[in-house]
Amino acid sequence: MHSFEQSFNITSDLNDPNPIFYTSPSCADLDPNYLLEAFHQFPHGDFRPTFYNPFEIKHRRRTSRAQLKVLEKSFAENPKPNATVRRILAQKLDMTPRGVQIWFQNRRAKAKLQRRKS
Repeated sequence: MHSFEQSFNITSDLNDPNPIFYTSPSCADLDPNYLLEAFHQFPHGDFRPTFYNPFEIKHRRRTSRAQLKVLEKSFAENPKPNATVRRILAQKLDMTPRGVQIWFQNRRAKAKLQRRKS
């Protein structure tokens, strides 16, 4: 048998209408503490989000004066930057692209409010 075929166990029961079952050995078969360890590493299952963690405690991120200066200058040039420009700004300012996007959204709302008042 090849190594791939050896990784499966074939079980058969003559009284069963579906006589052959293919099962793959799992980590739980190899280590009895696997589930316990896996639960403590990932208490919410194997769900590991890459961009958003609903279980993470959020803290408000304040923009520094230097970040604000760059963002305002960029806003004056283009109030609706595309994703590429936002990603570049985020890397340059040590922010997330989503944080930059929200900043521009809020800044456009502020500009709109100022236009209405005057």
